[in-house]
Amino acid sequence: MGTQQVNRASIDTSFRFCLYCLRAQWDAQGLTHIEPLLPFAQENWEWQLRMFDSHGIAAAVDVVNTRLKLFNAQATDDLRQVVGQHRQRNIYRLLLFRMAYDALAQAGVSFIVLKGAALLATQYAGIAFRQFGDIDILIEHRDLTVVMETLTQIGFIPEQEHLYDSQTAHRDIRVNMIKRAEGGEFHLEVHWDLFDRHFYPNTPYAEWCRSTMVPAQLAGMDILVLNPIAQFLHLCGHRFIHHPDSGLLKLRDIAEMIAFQSTCMDWDEVIRRAQEFELVIPLQRAFERLEQDDWGVPLPEEMVARILAVSPSRRERLRMARNDARWAGGAGKRFIIDLISLSTWRERVRFCWRGLFPASSYMTDRYQIRHRRLLPLYYLYRWGKGVRTLVKRA
Repeated sequence: MGTQQVNRASIDTSFRFCLYCLRAQWDAQGLTHIEPLLPFAQENWEWQLRMFDSHGIAAAVDVVNTRLKLFNAQATDDLRQVVGQHRQRNIYRLLLFRMAYDALAQAGVSFIVLKGAALLATQYAGIAFRQFGDIDILIEHRDLTVVMETLTQIGFIPEQEHLYDSQTAHRDIRVNMIKRAEGGEFHLEVHWDLFDRHFYPNTPYAEWCRSTMVPAQLAGMDILVLNPIAQFLHLCGHRFIHHPDSGLLKLRDIAEMIAFQSTCMDWDEVIRRAQEFELVIPLQRAFERLEQDDWGVPLPEEMVARILAVSPSRRERLRMARNDARWAGGAGKRFIIDLISLSTWRERVRFCWRGLFPASSYMTDRYQIRHRRLLPLYYLYRWGKGVRTLVKRA
C-alpha cells in the first residue's frame, strides 16, 4: 500500500510540474510555482522526461527551460532529444497526410482539418509543439463514398470496414482510415459530424462550422480550419463529451487557446454560440477544471463568472447526465446506454451485432492477436470483460 501511495504521489507531482511548466509560458510568476517541485523533477529525471514525452509537451518545456534555466546541461540535452523525436514523428505523419491531402484535392473533396493538426497550424509555435497520434478531418456526408474510395486507392484501409455502411452512417460520425508504412501506422479520422449523435442528434453546429471555416497553412499545405469560436467550443465539447477522463493534452489545448487568443476572442459570442448549440455544460466544465487544476489562464474573473452563470437548457442537462452515466459505468454500461438511446429495433440489433462481433481486422489490431486461430477466444474474452465490468460497477 505504501509503495502504491508513493507512486500515486509521484505521478501527481510530476503531472503538476508539467502543468506549471506550461503555465510559465504566459504567467510572469511561473517560476514561483515551478521552484517547489523542481527538486522532485531533478531527482526523478527519467520519470519526468517520460512525462514530457507522453504528454507531448517537450518543445514547450524546452522554451521555458531556455528562459528560466531549470535544468542542467545533460538534462537539457535529454529534453532536446525528445523534442527532436517529436519533430520527426510529426513530420512523418504530415508526409503521409500529404498523400491524402493531394488525393482528396484531386478528387475535388473539400474538408476541414480538426483538433491537433489544426492547432499546430493556428496556435502552436513549431512543428514539434503539438503531438498528434492521428489527423482528423471533417467532410460533408455526401462525400463519404468518394473519400473512402480515394483513400483506399492510395493504400488506406478502414479500421472496421463493416461499421461504416450507408445504413448506419446516420448514427456514426466518423470512420478511421489506416495507412500502414515502414515508419508505422498513420490514422486519418474522417468525420462527417463533430459530436456523438446518440447524445447530440441533428445538431446544426457542424453546419455552422462549415459555413464559417477559415484558411490556414500546415506544413506548406493550404488547409481549412474551424473559426476560433467554433474551435474553442469543439475543444471543450470533445474533451468533456467524448473524453471526460483524459489527461493533460486536451486541457492544454483549451488553456493555451485562452492564454494566447483571449484578447481577440469575442467571449459574448462564445456564450451565445454555446447556448445556441447546447454546449454550455462542456464550456463551463472546461473553466471549472482549469480553475481546479490551477492553470492560471489570463481571463478576467468577471468573464469567467458570466460563463459559469449561464443556465444550460433542460435538453442539454438531460443529454449530459446520460453521457456522464455512460462514461461512469465503464465499457459495458456504455454499451447498454448507447443501445437504449437508439430509436428503432433494427438499429439496436445492428448495434448489438457490431459491438459483439466487430470485424476480425479490428480484433486483430485491438488485441494484437498473432494467430488467427485464437480469434474466437478473444471474442469470448471481450464479452467476459464487458460482463465483469458491469458486475463490478453494479
